[in-house]
Amino acid sequence: MKARIFKISALILVLFGGVMFYLQAGEKSDSNVKLPKVLGELPGYSFINRFDAAGGLQGVILEGTRGDIVVVYIAPDGEHVIAGTMLSPDGQNLSEQYAQIHAPVKDYSTQFEQLSHALTVPEGKGSKPIYVIYEPNCSFCKKLHTSSRKHLGEALFQWVPVAFLGTRPGETMPEATLKVIQSIIENDNPAQALAMSKTRSLKPSASISDKTRRQIDDNNKLMASFGISGTPAVIWKDSSGAIQVLKGLPPENKLAAMVKDLK
Repeated sequence: MKARIFKISALILVLFGGVMFYLQAGEKSDSNVKLPKVLGELPGYSFINRFDAAGGLQGVILEGTRGDIVVVYIAPDGEHVIAGTMLSPDGQNLSEQYAQIHAPVKDYSTQFEQLSHALTVPEGKGSKPIYVIYEPNCSFCKKLHTSSRKHLGEALFQWVPVAFLGTRPGETMPEATLKVIQSIIENDNPAQALAMSKTRSLKPSASISDKTRRQIDDNNKLMASFGISGTPAVIWKDSSGAIQVLKGLPPENKLAAMVKDLK
């Protein structure tokens, strides 16, 4: 099953960590395509595609080593690169649309099947799952959890716990987070325990079982296999059967559309 990956980014690209800006650059030849030199010097990113964009700009698709997709734009002079989200006059996110059209389509059918066997905290109704990669220390994960409350009667949310934030020297995974996850999954009501963990009202477990360590390590690896390096991330099958991967916190209207479009 093929999948599109796109990243939610308010009005900036996370790659560059700032508002729209320009970079002076020379030219570089990459697979017989001339590109500003700076595009060949971004660590961990490679050229994928080039296309005509709005406003007389040339769009460029870049792919990171984890499979994440970034769209940047080349100015008409061919020497300046614009990094930022392009919006249409009516406010549509053109960068997201360009990524869906021009980025390579990934086959995540194997990973999606593995999700059905992963450690999750199920919540909601129905047989159509929405998988959410969830880190207990992630503030945006908590916001997504809150936003999901109004959709629990329409979809089955499968919260996929991972642990990587706050890892200390000598730890492969953060022990404190693993104790929180252990407490969640051994609770008589894991979904309620997950909600309690948002406000730190859930007492962490005193110990971590070997089984939980293996399961969370597997979830971390599964997250990476989807090209996901941060949380939250949402994975689902749409009404056409295509696997969709959304990185970042979806706006409420996007979450509502996602629920309606489940396969």
